[in-house]
Amino acid sequence: MERVRLSGWIVPGAAGVALAGLAAAVLHTMLAFGPWYDEFFTFYVARPTMPLGQALVGHWLPDNHPPLYYALARGFWWIGDTIEHKRLLNLVLFAAALLGALVLVRPRADLHRLFALFAIALAAQGVVVRFAADYRSYFLSVCAIALLTVAVEVVHLGAAAPGGRPWRRRDGVVLWAAALVAFNSHITTTIVASAIQLPFLLRYLAARDFARFWRLGLPSLVAGLLFVAVSAVQARHWLANTSSFWLPPGLGVARWTIELLVLRVGQANLLLLGCAVAGFAAAGLALFRRSGAHDPEEISQIESAAFLLVGWALAVAAIVAIHLWRPFIYERYLLGLVPVMAMILALGAEALLRRLDARLAHACVALAAALSVAAAAQAALAKQQNGDWTPSAALVGRIVAACPDARVHTDPFWNAESITPPPADNRQVVPFAYRAMAARHGFALAPAGSRALSPRCPTLFWAAWTRPQDWPARDILARIRAQGFAVERIRVHRFARSFVAEADPQ
Repeated sequence: MERVRLSGWIVPGAAGVALAGLAAAVLHTMLAFGPWYDEFFTFYVARPTMPLGQALVGHWLPDNHPPLYYALARGFWWIGDTIEHKRLLNLVLFAAALLGALVLVRPRADLHRLFALFAIALAAQGVVVRFAADYRSYFLSVCAIALLTVAVEVVHLGAAAPGGRPWRRRDGVVLWAAALVAFNSHITTTIVASAIQLPFLLRYLAARDFARFWRLGLPSLVAGLLFVAVSAVQARHWLANTSSFWLPPGLGVARWTIELLVLRVGQANLLLLGCAVAGFAAAGLALFRRSGAHDPEEISQIESAAFLLVGWALAVAAIVAIHLWRPFIYERYLLGLVPVMAMILALGAEALLRRLDARLAHACVALAAALSVAAAAQAALAKQQNGDWTPSAALVGRIVAACPDARVHTDPFWNAESITPPPADNRQVVPFAYRAMAARHGFALAPAGSRALSPRCPTLFWAAWTRPQDWPARDILARIRAQGFAVERIRVHRFARSFVAEADPQ
C-alpha cells in the first residue's frame, strides 16, 4: 500500500519540482540584472500618478502592444519600488496560470501524467527563463498560451477518456480567462491562440460536435472581438510606429529566428525529445498495423498532437507573412509558440510511457524533471542582460562618490534610435530613465543646456542604450567638442549597450 501511495506522488511531485525550478530560475534572473530600456517604458506608462483615462488613451493605446500588461503593471504597482521588484508581477501571473491549470487537470487523473510531462517540458525552456524576467508582456504570453493549450487538451481528450469528468463551470471560467488574456496580450499571441484552436474547431464542426465546438469557440470568439475592437483604435498607431522599424526585414531573418527557437525548444530536454520521437514512432506503427485502433485515448492524443502541429504551422505562416509586409519577427515576440511545442513533446512522450512498465515510466518522468531543473538553472546562470543600464550607471556613481565635484552630462544624440521613432512617449522615457538611474546610484545630472566642466574632478559624458561599438573614441570626442565642451582628451569605458567618456579635470 505504501509503495502504491508513493508511486502516486512521483508524477505530480516531478512536475512540481520542475515548475519550482523554473520559478526559482526566473526569480534569480529578475533580481540579478538591472533594468533595460523597454522596462523603463513599462514603468513610465504604468505609473498610477497619471489618471487611468489619460494613461489608457494617451499612453497605452498609442503603443505597439495591447494595453493589458500595462493595466496589470499599474494594478500591481504596490509589488515593489524598483523595476527589479516590479518584475515579480510575472511570478504572480505564473501562479495564476498554474492555479488555473490545476483547476482543469486535478479531477482528471487519466491526464495527470500528460500534463506533468507538459510542465516538465515547459520548465526546461531556457528561452522562457531568459525573457520571463523582463518587465514586459512576453511571459504573460507564455502563461496565457500554456493555460489555453491545457484547456484545449482537456476539452479534446476528456471525451476520449473512460469515465471522463464532465465539464464544470469553473473549467469554463478558466478557459474564458485564458482566451481573453491570450487574445489580448500581444499580436503574435493572438495569432498563436487563434491558429492552434482552428483545427480542433474544424474537427468538431465536421463531426457535428456542437457542444465542444461552442465550448471552445465561444470564449475565443468573444476574446477575438475584444482584440478587434482594441485593434481598431491601435491599428493606425501600429502602422505609424512600424513604418520605419528597427527590426531587420526579410525571409532569411524569419527563417533563422524560428529555426533557432525550434532547436532550442527541442534540445532543452533531450530525454523528453527522445521519448517524444520514440512515442510518435511507436504510435504511428501501431496505427499502421491497426493494433492500437481500439484505444480511443491514444487515437485522440495523436490526433491532438497533429492538430497542434497544424495550428503551430498556421501561426508561423501568418507571422512570417506579416513580417514580410512589416518587419515583425523577434525572438521575444515568438514566446507564445513555445508552450505549443512543449505540449507536442509531452503528447509524444506520453505515447511512449504508456507502453512502458510503470516503474520505468516513473523513472523517465523523474529524470526528465531533474534535467529540466538543471536546464532552467543553467539558463538563469548563463543569462546576459546586454541592455542593463546598471554597469555604466554604477561606474558613474563610483567616480562621483570618489570625487563629488564631478560633472555628469548626457546627450540625446546617443539615444536617437529610441527617441526618434514613435510612440511619442520615447522622448520622455529616455530622460526619465537617466534620472532614475542617477538617483539610484547617488549622483546628479547636469542640466540639459549646461557645458560646465569640473576643475577638480573628472567630467563624465554618459550614454546608455546606445551602440558603443559603433563609435570610436575620436568620434565621441568630436561630438563632445561639437557640443561646446572644451575637452582635449577622453578615456572611454565601454559596456554592451552603454559607454562613459571620462575627461580629466579642466
